[in-house]
Amino acid sequence: MWTSSEGSKMFFLDVADPNQVSSANVIIADLGISNKRMLICSGIAIPEWNVFDDGNLYHETAVVNLRRTAMIVNQFAINVGPASFGNGNTNFDFAIDATSLQVDETSQNLLLSVDMTLMGNPSALDRFAYQVVAIVTFQPTGISGTIRWNQTLFDASALPAARIPQLFNVSAGTKVTAPPSGGGFGTTTYTPQASGTTGALALTNGVFSIPYSIPGAPYGELRGRSGRLTYLAVDMIGYRLLHWLDFTNQESLRFIMSAVLISAKVQC
Repeated sequence: MWTSSEGSKMFFLDVADPNQVSSANVIIADLGISNKRMLICSGIAIPEWNVFDDGNLYHETAVVNLRRTAMIVNQFAINVGPASFGNGNTNFDFAIDATSLQVDETSQNLLLSVDMTLMGNPSALDRFAYQVVAIVTFQPTGISGTIRWNQTLFDASALPAARIPQLFNVSAGTKVTAPPSGGGFGTTTYTPQASGTTGALALTNGVFSIPYSIPGAPYGELRGRSGRLTYLAVDMIGYRLLHWLDFTNQESLRFIMSAVLISAKVQC
C-alpha cells in the first residue's frame, strides 16, 4: 500500500503480492525439537515512500506480512538495508532506525516491522532488502472428524476392504464464485489446499461411520482471506458436499447434507 509522506501512516506489505514484496523466499529447517523450527525469510519490500521537504525528518513504519505462521517467536535476528533510494540534489537523510518481529494475533502470521526515516526535496525510499532468521514454536494443524450415514441409505457392509478408502475423498480448500458474464449464473471453482485420508469403516446399530483426517491444513488458510472462504469438501460416490468452515473460535461443527452427518474439528 502506498502512502504519502504527510502524517503518520504505516505501509502494509504482503509477500503474497509481488508488487509489494519481490524475490520473497523462505527456508524451513527442522531443529529436531518437538514443535520448533527455524525460518529464514528474505525479500525486497517495496514501500515506494517519498517526501518533499529537506528541512524536516519524516518517520514511517513498514509492516511486512511474511505469510509464515507461528505461536511464539523464541529467537530472531533481522538484517535490513535500503535497496533503492534517491534524492534531487538537496539536503537528505535515509535511515533504517529499528526492526522487530511479531506474531499477528488473528492469523498467527509473522509480521516484520521496519521503522524508517527520510528527508529531502524530493527524496524517495522505494525498496529495502530484508533477511529474517527466527526460531519459532508452532502447533501442528489439521481437521479431523467422522462421516456417518444410515445403513438404509447405502449399505457398505458387502464392499471389499480395498474399496472402502475409495468411497470418500476429503480435502480442505477455497471456493471462489466468479460473477456471470452476459447474465446467468456465476462460475464456482473449488481449489483444494490440503488433502486427507479416511480410516476404518464401522457399523453400529444400523449406522455406518468412518473417521477422516486432513493433517497439515495451513492455519491462516483455515480462517479464510479477504474475498475467499475456506470449505471442507467430501466427495462421496460421485457427489461433492461442501461446507463453509468458520473456526474463528476453534469450535467443532456438525452438518447434514444428503442424509449424511459430517462432524469436523480444527486443530490450530
